[in-house]
Amino acid sequence: MESKEKIDEIGWRILTVLQQNARINFAELGRQVGLSAPAVAERVKRLEDRGIITGYQAQVDRAKLGYGLTAFIRLRCSRDNYRRLDIVVNEMAEVLECHHVTGEDAFILKVIASSIPHLDEVITRLSPYGATISAIVLSTRTEGKPVARPAPAGA
Repeated sequence: MESKEKIDEIGWRILTVLQQNARINFAELGRQVGLSAPAVAERVKRLEDRGIITGYQAQVDRAKLGYGLTAFIRLRCSRDNYRRLDIVVNEMAEVLECHHVTGEDAFILKVIASSIPHLDEVITRLSPYGATISAIVLSTRTEGKPVARPAPAGA
């Protein structure tokens, strides 16, 4: 496990703003955190170089792209299937996330589908690797929540 990176108050403010709007220009970002554009650009570069900022991405409306269903699939499988499963899930456009977990299940996958029959196809493609248990998302209360500064110990 990596040691926790030390980030000062301005660094946390930069991370908060960038997680809310990664397209913000350095002049505006600097205004919001109290630095000049060149100073904030240097701070962002250092956060990238340290591997704290790992990338930038657009958030899309999956339903408008034809993926109206979101589901979680729990997968129980033996270690013998892990490598083959890794290849399959990385090739499947429907798999947004795949987490190796503790407990009875080996993996939890977040998947998207256009319909119930499409979800059935996704589950069928995963079933050769182990037993699946699925749950369709009815509504999402919180998603894409930004990483925030932790509360001080004892607070």
